[in-house]
Amino acid sequence: LSSISKKIFKGNFSLAVVSKITPSGLNIFLNNNTNGQILTNHLKWALRLPNNSTTSQNFSQLKKIFHIGDVILVKAENAEKGIYKLEQIPEVNGALI
Repeated sequence: LSSISKKIFKGNFSLAVVSKITPSGLNIFLNNNTNGQILTNHLKWALRLPNNSTTSQNFSQLKKIFHIGDVILVKAENAEKGIYKLEQIPEVNGALI
């Protein structure tokens, strides 16, 4: 992961591998050989569920979207506590002049 991320990503993003899927979120292994977690509330946008969805709905949707071994893009929310957010690279970048 570290050799890939150095070539592709600059800034505050890191590559991570999904190591476990739990009702509270995703456990991840990062390219600096550390473990972390993405909490379900940082995944709501990817789950495409309403904010008032239940834990069982979230967990069911997590298992449909993510799989152990998936490589994902993350950003530290609180690196000292091992908490990260799921990130994505926008399909389109642009500006108005």
